[in-house]
Amino acid sequence: MGYPMARNLLRAGHDVALWSHRTEKARKLAAAENGRFCETPRQVAAHADCMFLCVGDTEMSREVILGEDAISQDARPGSVVADASTISPSVSRKIARRCEPRVWIFWTLRAPVPPPAPRAGP
Repeated sequence: MGYPMARNLLRAGHDVALWSHRTEKARKLAAAENGRFCETPRQVAAHADCMFLCVGDTEMSREVILGEDAISQDARPGSVVADASTISPSVSRKIARRCEPRVWIFWTLRAPVPPPAPRAGP
């Protein structure tokens, strides 16, 4: 999940477990906004009923959801995983099928987040 989105959830009073490929980003946000820093996606799953992710590519998405120390390792029954990453639709369907036996819900959002516009100024 993007830094600004996670920050807004924290500022709205939600309990947010944070993980990022860039560890320092998640650690910094957790400290600044009273979030829960997690070392792995698996730790996020242990603390969350609903997980959002938006990573760079298909392989990253698969790794975060199904890999070693992934969400799938500790997601509780009834958990929701919403993937807003721009990934292969066929792989997304395969990931969803692998999630079904674990009795948790996997959504692929067909609303990719564009990169931020360049800022004007010095």
